[in-house]
Amino acid sequence: MKLLLPGILLFASLLLGCGSGNDTSPDATQQNTTGTDGQTDPATMAENATTLRHRFTEGQRMDYVETMNSANRILTIGQETSFEMETSFHVIVDAVEEDGSASMTWTTDRLKMKIQGSGGTVRFDSADGEEPDHPDWQRMRGIFFPLQYVEFTFHATTDGIVSDVKLSEAAAARLEKDPTLAFMFSESSLQENPRKLFHPLPAIPVNPADIWDYTISSDALPGAIVDVDVTNTYQGLENVDGQQLALLNQTSNFKTEFGPETFATMTYDDDLTRGSEWFDPKLGWYVKTDDTMVMTTVTKQGDITLEIEQTVKTEIRLVPSPQRSPDSETSREETKPITP
Repeated sequence: MKLLLPGILLFASLLLGCGSGNDTSPDATQQNTTGTDGQTDPATMAENATTLRHRFTEGQRMDYVETMNSANRILTIGQETSFEMETSFHVIVDAVEEDGSASMTWTTDRLKMKIQGSGGTVRFDSADGEEPDHPDWQRMRGIFFPLQYVEFTFHATTDGIVSDVKLSEAAAARLEKDPTLAFMFSESSLQENPRKLFHPLPAIPVNPADIWDYTISSDALPGAIVDVDVTNTYQGLENVDGQQLALLNQTSNFKTEFGPETFATMTYDDDLTRGSEWFDPKLGWYVKTDDTMVMTTVTKQGDITLEIEQTVKTEIRLVPSPQRSPDSETSREETKPITP
């Protein structure tokens, strides 16, 4: 489940939908923890049960594209906004330990976004290096502009536990020159990224209909604490373009606490918020994830209290890694992913 971005993107969408005279760059330092309590009955295991474990190879590069679409209905004033964002990123395995866990580097390669509302349209593409001239861009800049420079190192175990998330030296140097990047470069914000690809896997091999649970805790949104109890159900192996992929379905139960400094309060629709993931047991990586999150948000813009219905759909898919020149000094053998 992606906890941080939907709330922040809602806020940015509102800026274009109805305008705001306030400073919208959040400033916070938070921490986040993730745990698991895998529940699978060994008595139900069969010889063909599937083992779900990450497999890391030193020098391995995995490239992904994430697309996010958000539709927002501002009920109070009868307006609608929409949001589209596409992010290309890659993960490189720097070192693998004896137990199979690995140290990795996550790098964002490109960010494209578009927000439409009654205030017009804002577009941004990090590839052209140009910032929008829309008057509302400066209020959104602290959220979107830093995303193109996100780069950090982290550690992940074969069962999906992430730790030691740290800003890379290059990103830290950029932050020192541009303090406006601080919110999206904070430790708590960075930790939201590995959750897209890593979360607790079941402790033992699973059969279709087996279930395991874990809890995600996040305080990355200023003044808010969000705990999500996630239930995973293994659906079995699915043939996707000749690949045998493990299909996992997710449901969730959100628990939220909002402090006085929170810019918005959110109520999640647990019945409509769900996800599916396709994991390649041979490759040891997710090749696709698909999430839908539905929420109702109440926020203030000046003296006006707004109630907004929001639906966010997110997809992440594995894509082929770019070919490196054999003459390059940095060239090394890489595992080439197969996209389903």
